[in-house]
Amino acid sequence: MIGESTAEWKGSNGQNYIKIVAKNHYKFGLLRGQKSKKQIKTTNRLINSFIKIHNFSFERFLYYAKKYTIPDDYKAEMQGLVEGTERI
Repeated sequence: MIGESTAEWKGSNGQNYIKIVAKNHYKFGLLRGQKSKKQIKTTNRLINSFIKIHNFSFERFLYYAKKYTIPDDYKAEMQGLVEGTERI
């Protein structure tokens, strides 16, 4: 349906993915965040472990993470992703 946003886990060739239909980048990110909480939490733990094990400051990690330019549409998607994963 036009204007309706949906997100569901699917599988193909042994690979899981989220099929998302959204009216804008923000809603896409919001739905992606809601469906990806477990994976994002795991990634967060891995980053924190990397920083601790390799004596890598969080500021240095952020420097490299922010080194590349990100288009505004993708920033809106990521903001939706953050809000979709509230209370991790």
